[in-house]
Amino acid sequence: MIAMLEPTSTLLKYEEAGQNFERLALLEELKTKSFGSVWDYYCLQENVPVGEEYVSEIQQYEKEFLLKR
Repeated sequence: MIAMLEPTSTLLKYEEAGQNFERLALLEELKTKSFGSVWDYYCLQENVPVGEEYVSEIQQYEKEFLLKR
């Protein structure tokens, strides 16, 4: 998901033009982007638990299926 949000063409353009400062600055900016919000939205769209809600889903799965092995 992070790769889908990365401005690859811009990074490549900077790299090919020798604009290393611009490339590094953009990479630093990417670190603070709200990937988590995008991921949470995607999970909501797919009816998948968001945030820490998945923990209880996994615990329930373990009780129902894994312990019966």
